[in-house]
Amino acid sequence: MSDRTPLPLVSVLMTVYNSEKYLREAIDSLLVQSYSNLEIILINDGSTDETVQIINSYNDPRIKFHDNGQNLGIVKSRNKALTLANGKYLATLDSDDISLPDRIREQVDFMESNPEYGMCGTYYYTINKEGDIMREVRFPVNDGDSRTHFIAGNCFCHSSVMLRNGVIKDLYFSESYQLAEDFDLWYRIAAHSMIKNIPSFLTKYRIHDTNISAVKEAAMYDRIRMIMERMFKGLHLSFTSEDLELHTWLMAYNGAYFKDTAKIRALSNWIVRLLNQIREIPGYNIELLEKLIFEKWMVICVKSGHYNQLFLGELTRRFKGHYLKAVAQKLTNRNMQNIT
Repeated sequence: MSDRTPLPLVSVLMTVYNSEKYLREAIDSLLVQSYSNLEIILINDGSTDETVQIINSYNDPRIKFHDNGQNLGIVKSRNKALTLANGKYLATLDSDDISLPDRIREQVDFMESNPEYGMCGTYYYTINKEGDIMREVRFPVNDGDSRTHFIAGNCFCHSSVMLRNGVIKDLYFSESYQLAEDFDLWYRIAAHSMIKNIPSFLTKYRIHDTNISAVKEAAMYDRIRMIMERMFKGLHLSFTSEDLELHTWLMAYNGAYFKDTAKIRALSNWIVRLLNQIREIPGYNIELLEKLIFEKWMVICVKSGHYNQLFLGELTRRFKGHYLKAVAQKLTNRNMQNIT
């Protein structure tokens, strides 16, 4: 981008709730960005810790602080942030994550040069509570592979996403899909524009050792199932309610669900039918989908105790070369006991 070209305003959206532990690090990562034309919209959603005091300790005109006055929940808070944004581009960051210094600049450069894209994410690092890097995560870097990946699950880190305001203007996070509201929104954005990830590590995503409750797990399963049903219908796939259930639990790596031999065989049959159908749809990367699905299948076989299905099942017979290659790659990268 030329130095003489006015820099478009970027609105960075962050909702906060009892975020005192990591909030300062998240805000500081935005204030030191190499791209300076920012507004940072902070929505406090009824915090009861030192969150408000931390925000008020800053004296930077780019910070725009809004207080809900009560806890409205993350979906309503994120939608409020969207309505307050003035930027040509909207970047998202969770209050415990970190944007690396060139994140906003690289994403703006890409979006300015590629108006057909309504959304882009980035590669990212996962970090632990102390901020130590745990692993590198790479997601698809073109539109076709991103859409293909959606069949096997979300491929955008919320804290790495930049949106074009003109695309998101009439789209909001849906309360009907809470716990999977970001995946739902990315899928709907893909109906209006191209999507991809920039192949640069520009975000740090913090992993917490907190377990999702059984109630939330069931609710999340329900939301993902709804998204996949809409996706399958949009692709004109042939599937049953049982297929949809099998696929959703496959995405969730729910080994317990597949301990029954009949279910693991039904899953194998569904995978065969799914891949055969996707193979006939132009624009989808069947080799990528095979790799993603086979890896999930291997995890399920190990978690459910069906080790014999790894090499003696229907997938080995139907997709021998591609399947065995995926198994070999997985075994090379990780010990089978730690396959997940």
